[in-house]
Amino acid sequence: MIRRSVRLILWFGSLLGILLLFASLAGYGGRICRYLELFSGQRLFYLWCSILGLGCLLAIYRLRPHAPLAWSLCLGLAGSAFVVNGIEVLPYYPPLAKVTSAESVAETHPLQLRLISFNLLGRRNTRKDEVLAFLEKENADVIYFCEYGKRWNDYLREWFEEYPYRVRHFSFDGLIVSRYPLQNWRPMQFTQHPYGKIGAIEVSVEGTLITVIGCHAPSYFLMGYHGYEDRNALLLNGLAPLSAHTPGPLVLVGDLNADLWSPWYRDFRNRSKLKDARVGFGVNPSDWQWVEPPLQRVLGRPIDHCLVSKDVEVLDFRLSPPLGSDHLAVVVDLAIPKSPGR
Repeated sequence: MIRRSVRLILWFGSLLGILLLFASLAGYGGRICRYLELFSGQRLFYLWCSILGLGCLLAIYRLRPHAPLAWSLCLGLAGSAFVVNGIEVLPYYPPLAKVTSAESVAETHPLQLRLISFNLLGRRNTRKDEVLAFLEKENADVIYFCEYGKRWNDYLREWFEEYPYRVRHFSFDGLIVSRYPLQNWRPMQFTQHPYGKIGAIEVSVEGTLITVIGCHAPSYFLMGYHGYEDRNALLLNGLAPLSAHTPGPLVLVGDLNADLWSPWYRDFRNRSKLKDARVGFGVNPSDWQWVEPPLQRVLGRPIDHCLVSKDVEVLDFRLSPPLGSDHLAVVVDLAIPKSPGR
């Protein structure tokens, strides 16, 4: 009876292992089919599943003689899934990733800047008090809002007194606010989609000009094939060359609707010559519309990004608690070298 039960459990585990390994590998096919890209954003979940599977196999190691073939198959599948996803996920965590402290770069990077990027979800988000409390607590220097809308303009009107410098993202319901002077606003459009717009602006901090780029890319899934094409064009033909050819310190933030392991995001990151601010601070899934916390920390997708030029050091990267949106806000602390304005 025990032998039969063990066999059933292990063969069922083998089936789950096949599905897990398929999902882990399918994410690499996002360049071939946009539906396969859906699998790439859950690598943190796949990694935890493989760890759980390996743990269960070790727990029943003594029962292995009852079904040696099924046990070995389960071990091979779980181990393969662990390796595939571990290679992609673990470099975002210490000790594989180096974390910079403010003290270690105080002399070379004396300027510190806190920046928030938040997709507010427009009028569907009614948790005004919680959002305001979060913004006041974080006390950021520069904030980029997308899916902003008239309702939030009314909500935040009085709070804007703390941020005298503001610019509205043209025809897009996006907004950049700053405690420091803003200049050289450059709105750009690279696709026909309403979300295919980019805003670049320079923030003047003690004479140093820091380029901040805000972007909300089209959804590659919800907006169909044209959204997929527009997002890819925006990343590769818009953001990548703009970032690569902009001199001086640069920070790019926004909802790019592409997870860390999307093949298109990889291409964009390589072409842009930017560093991912998440490295050293974990995957931090920011999109949680399908699940509720705390499962969001495992099942969510990391699609809200912050990338910086190589001369900018990242001191911290973290997410907000749920604030009524289907996205969590991204909060980054940066250290920037002081240089004369361009």
